[in-house]
Amino acid sequence: MPSHETVHAGSSAAAIQGAINTAGPGGHVTLAPGTYSIDRTLNIRQPLTLEGRAALRRAPGFQGALIGVFDTEDVDVLGLRLDDRYDFSTPLADENVFAIHVNNSRDVRIAGTKIENITRNGIVAGQSYDVRIQDNLVADAKGVGQSVTGRGGIGIIARGCHGVLIEGNTGRRNWRGTIYGHSTRGIIIRGNTCLDDHPKESDEAGIERGGPIGVSYGCTDYVIEGNYIDAAYAGQGIEIDVMEITRVTGPATQYGVIKGNTIVAQGYAGITLYVEPKNSSERKEAHVTITGNVIRDCSLRGNTYYAAITVFPGITDYVVTANAVRQRGGKGYAAHGQNYRSVVADNRFDERPLAITT
Repeated sequence: MPSHETVHAGSSAAAIQGAINTAGPGGHVTLAPGTYSIDRTLNIRQPLTLEGRAALRRAPGFQGALIGVFDTEDVDVLGLRLDDRYDFSTPLADENVFAIHVNNSRDVRIAGTKIENITRNGIVAGQSYDVRIQDNLVADAKGVGQSVTGRGGIGIIARGCHGVLIEGNTGRRNWRGTIYGHSTRGIIIRGNTCLDDHPKESDEAGIERGGPIGVSYGCTDYVIEGNYIDAAYAGQGIEIDVMEITRVTGPATQYGVIKGNTIVAQGYAGITLYVEPKNSSERKEAHVTITGNVIRDCSLRGNTYYAAITVFPGITDYVVTANAVRQRGGKGYAAHGQNYRSVVADNRFDERPLAITT
């Protein structure tokens, strides 16, 4: 029979794991308010609710996820605060140094958590179905210990999943962005707030630019709606990697809607349809509609290749309509090369020179 277990402040990670195991399938574990040092992954491998107004801190030298949801279903992780800072008392080797790692699971909800000082990535869902990531804070992901082209430094990642809702989250100062969808079918990214991603420090460290919100590598049936994105020094607002031909073979990122987002003060662009290499002659079908977005001042770094809405060469099958764009010192729309089967209509582009002060 499932039980409701309570763990008291200051208990060890082993004690928390013992409570998880004792609660049984369908059980409930509450962590009492206080601070807990986590020196091993808290493994959830059965239907369970883990919740509490408790602070979990990565113990010195511990590598691996703080919380792992593996090979199970019907799991809720609610209300916890995670301090994911790694102290580098030993060299960082484990690739899965995440705050919360969900893998090969179904019907998982992560809600109301606060994850700060993220070592590599905050919440990572892989090879899972029906995952809901709602109303969390993910902050200060730097992706330490990875190459400048790696995928660390992201607040929330869905990779190889089917049916993911990422809603109502707040991301701050994440070096590679707040939300990233990778090879996922049916992903909804809605009502999130992204602030100060891709900061100047990340650019100076050589981190590749990108979007505070991005999808790539064959994501299909995606909706990016009603998000607020502000102040990314080296950012591109919303970046859709239609295909990175030099890195991967397979399906393009297709069949999406980008609507009703507000995107402000990005270094390079507001919305980018991207293909790599950008001089490729290969056509890639995007099948995306970009509509009803408000974009302001999104070419602040002065790179003339980019505009508020930027389309790379060879991308086809897209619609850009009913967007309101105000640009200081940049273009409202730029499509490079021959972009076939595209419609650009009924947008409002207000392009103004950037004021020069002496």
